[in-house]
Amino acid sequence: MVKVNNTYSQLKEVILGKVSYDFVKHLPASKQRKVEYILKQTEEDLEEIQSILEKENIKVLRPETKLEYGR
Repeated sequence: MVKVNNTYSQLKEVILGKVSYDFVKHLPASKQRKVEYILKQTEEDLEEIQSILEKENIKVLRPETKLEYGR
């Protein structure tokens, strides 16, 4: 459980999302490569953010995403 007491204390723990590629297959073929590129860049950015936070001894939670599109 994440608990916030105020907005000025030192950050100890954070939830950082993950990138899901599942929906890409539902896009028009002409858009898939561009969206995959954007998602890959976003994934790399999130990994870099995680690395920076962990170097500062901040616990990073990365929950699994189980999304289903097109139902």
